[in-house]
Amino acid sequence: MEELRKWAFSVAVTVVFGTVAEIAMPEGDYKKYIHIVLGMILLLNLTAPITALVSNGGGSLIEEYAAGIDSAVRGTETDAAEIESMQRDEIVGIYKNTLEDRIADEIEKRCGTAPISVEAEIGEGDDLSPELVTVRMPNGASGGAEAVEAASEITGLTADKIILEET
Repeated sequence: MEELRKWAFSVAVTVVFGTVAEIAMPEGDYKKYIHIVLGMILLLNLTAPITALVSNGGGSLIEEYAAGIDSAVRGTETDAAEIESMQRDEIVGIYKNTLEDRIADEIEKRCGTAPISVEAEIGEGDDLSPELVTVRMPNGASGGAEAVEAASEITGLTADKIILEET
């Protein structure tokens, strides 16, 4: 990439020098010849990388350029995978919190007592289905069966996948 940068700088300097030289020259026959000479210098400058490649048999410029492109592509793939993983984690977190709040609200509505906490374990698959739900109720609270039933209806889990704890 450094070679490419040097080449681009060289072309830019040639163009600027040529423009200044043409402006500074007085009108006349010499201006045509100066214009032709400056054009040829610019042409040589533009074709320098191609002549270097031909004389070096492929040279390091193409290899360096290809390595830079390959590195950029791999970096993009890594970034995309990281972003996708972070997005999935965020979606799972939002879904889990929403599910836990929904279960807690339904238990409070059915039992008249709000649970101390509801924790749902979400599976690793793409369907985001809960695998286990733990409901913590206050000691002596009635309606344990209703709490399990409410959690079961919301999650679709069987009663053995819903743990009821009294604390």
